[in-house]
Amino acid sequence: MSGYIGSKRSSSLVSFDEGAIGSGVVFPVGHVIQVKQFLYTNVYEINISGSSVFLPAPLGDGSAYIQMGSSSNKVLITIQLHYGHESNWRSNFAQLYTNNFTSTYDTGSETLITGSGNAGTAGSSTTHFGGNTITSSILYSPNTTNKAGFRIKVSGHNDGGNLHLNQNNQNNSSANNNTFSISSSITLQEISS
Repeated sequence: MSGYIGSKRSSSLVSFDEGAIGSGVVFPVGHVIQVKQFLYTNVYEINISGSSVFLPAPLGDGSAYIQMGSSSNKVLITIQLHYGHESNWRSNFAQLYTNNFTSTYDTGSETLITGSGNAGTAGSSTTHFGGNTITSSILYSPNTTNKAGFRIKVSGHNDGGNLHLNQNNQNNSSANNNTFSISSSITLQEISS
């Protein structure tokens, strides 16, 4: 099957019969070129009251990356974090850092992406809640054809900063279970510009 431009058929455009699009194809502005998703499904617990840490791999070590096809393209970054809860209130915050690289993520030259943060708070109770899943997105221009890498740093409120990433239970339990297989993730979509 040959490609189309508007209503005009052209046999010299793109053939989808072979299952792959070759080089030289130009996508209209706003099209998704590729999607990569990085999941973390374990329970990660740490007291970060008044401090900050990077999350475990692949969310916090720079291994979440996308190889850009054009330096003018953008990346739609969506982070989804499940802030679990126990019997006390919790307030956690996240920020997204980036670095362009060819072989390995360089933590010494990373930058904070302005406007990329999210926050989750679980209320006070004597019972144990499932927590909150918070999703936030930002459109970012890495200006590179190298790998654009990303990692998440989390912080905690001074008085209620225990992080229970992905923790959830079906009953009143403080066990570090992921009963419902909840994941936290970074999803990267290269968008044509």
